[in-house]
Amino acid sequence: MLRTCTRTPLGRILGLSLLAILALDAAPAAADETYVVDQDAGSGAAGALFRVDTASGNRSLVSDFGNAAQGPLGSDPSGLALEASGTVLVIDFSAGTDFGGALFRVDTASGNRSLVSDFGNAAQGPLILAPFGLALEATGTVLVIDPFPETNGRGALFRVDTASGNRSLVSDFGNSAQGPVGRAPYGLALETAGTVLVIDKDAGPGVGALFRVDAATGNRSLVSNFANAGQGPLGSNPSGLALEASGTVLVKYFLILK
Repeated sequence: MLRTCTRTPLGRILGLSLLAILALDAAPAAADETYVVDQDAGSGAAGALFRVDTASGNRSLVSDFGNAAQGPLGSDPSGLALEASGTVLVIDFSAGTDFGGALFRVDTASGNRSLVSDFGNAAQGPLILAPFGLALEATGTVLVIDPFPETNGRGALFRVDTASGNRSLVSDFGNSAQGPVGRAPYGLALETAGTVLVIDKDAGPGVGALFRVDAATGNRSLVSNFANAGQGPLGSNPSGLALEASGTVLVKYFLILK
């Protein structure tokens, strides 16, 4: 797929606009504050993490991913999660060895960054080709979704130990022994039971599907087939999701703006 054409950072290949997909992501901070990651802001358009006061709309720069004085450089920060300690975990789908992506930790007081896991470093576990989403588990480990690796390039769900940076494979979306296969899983959300909801933009067939993954076994079940009119309005390339307090799921769609 696109990752095999060149080792140029993936975001540049896709030509996504800021709001197209995962170029802008946010996580709740303190009351009236939200952290926002921007793929193209910062020095050299290497990305930046901002803090936004949601009452006034005022913004402040937390970390410039193009500023080496603040730690390892980023390239395309695309998603984030707030840890219980108040630090922010940021995935970057073009940083790391051979543009394989990376997971950073950012100190929100100083903006300083540290590298948690280099997704292109095989010594830390299975390689991740293009991290497109993350979710923080109650244990402090991080789940990362990638639409491209593993069996037949159908994508996979990984777990990252945020202390060691080591990675393990949770679910191979091309392995039918683990349940219905996917084609391009792009987004994820954790349910209160600890299971993982994963949106796949091309499964279904071809127009998208929502899966549930057992985070312990990696086994999958099909929740909603976006090609099945019997389940409601048809979908087309769903790429992101959010879980409501009631347990229902909101879905966003993949857009490439020219």
